[in-house]
Amino acid sequence: MQNLWSKLKHVRPKFKILNNEEFKSIADKVAKARNELTIVQKQLQVQYSNSLRELESTTLQNLEKWSLIEESVIRQKSRSIWLKLGNSNTKHFNVVIKERTQQKQITQLKALSGQMLSGSEEIKRAKEQQAQSSSQEANNASWHSQYSPSVISTPSSSRPATPSSSSSSSFNAQSPTNRPSSVSHDSPAETAGIIAALRNKSINELKKLVTDKDVYHNFLISLEAVKTQDSVRDELRNETLLLARENLEKEPWIMDLRNQCRIICTTELAAAQEKMHELERRKEELLKLYSPVSLLHQLQDAMKKTEEESEALLGQLLDREIDLTTFVQKSKKLGCSYHKRALTHLAAKAYLAA
Repeated sequence: MQNLWSKLKHVRPKFKILNNEEFKSIADKVAKARNELTIVQKQLQVQYSNSLRELESTTLQNLEKWSLIEESVIRQKSRSIWLKLGNSNTKHFNVVIKERTQQKQITQLKALSGQMLSGSEEIKRAKEQQAQSSSQEANNASWHSQYSPSVISTPSSSRPATPSSSSSSSFNAQSPTNRPSSVSHDSPAETAGIIAALRNKSINELKKLVTDKDVYHNFLISLEAVKTQDSVRDELRNETLLLARENLEKEPWIMDLRNQCRIICTTELAAAQEKMHELERRKEELLKLYSPVSLLHQLQDAMKKTEEESEALLGQLLDREIDLTTFVQKSKKLGCSYHKRALTHLAAKAYLAA
């Protein structure tokens, strides 16, 4: 035990030197590795090459290595602090618990507009604005739902109504199949607009409006609601065409990125497969080298080698190349080695036979 202590004491200065040289500035090395990785990735985005890909893989492995080392150092430092101070109700323990409690608090909220809200008044105002915008969106949606089925229709499914008796008689003259089969959902403003447009028309114009599809179509187009919906439709169509053109312009760039991703995946897969085959080959070699049968053969070879050395030693004694004392010492060592190997060989064979 004293020998072990003295050896550890002798090795301690060398460990300090190694720590100062390799692990003193781990944070700087992690930052340096991360910067190198960023530079290589930017170069890959500009122009792809196999050398840059290999350099990126090497840099990534280096960053992962130093990150794991940094994490291990931090864990060792925290463990040493806790071992030194203990889990008692000390100042350090209270500070740590207070810091954890503060980390679990919600001090800010992010609104839908991206604004950070910290005070209760700001949160309340943002909530009221959100409620107002939601109500406006709901009113707009209800207006569109009422407007769509009432204005966009065919002459055979719905007809504009007038308060005059002449127009009502002309409507009654139509066949039952031309009457509306569903209840109208017109809003009061739309109904008032249609009535105002029909009020100044004569009986002949109203009859033409009922019987002639072209006249009815022209009247339908002249309504403000229909004009608004046509303008919205044209704007949506133009935006859709613009997006389609932009997507067509980006298609070669997307194809290029797809090809680059395919090349990267293929090269990484090939490298991983090659590495896996190499590891499997080394695994098989190690299994063969350290299998019970292989170890038994190694013991047999060692026993044969010891016998040969004993015979050679005996020949040297007979030729008077060595004296008797040296022969006895070497013979004892060779005999002990031979008998240890022989006993180990017999025990291994008995164990495998069992």
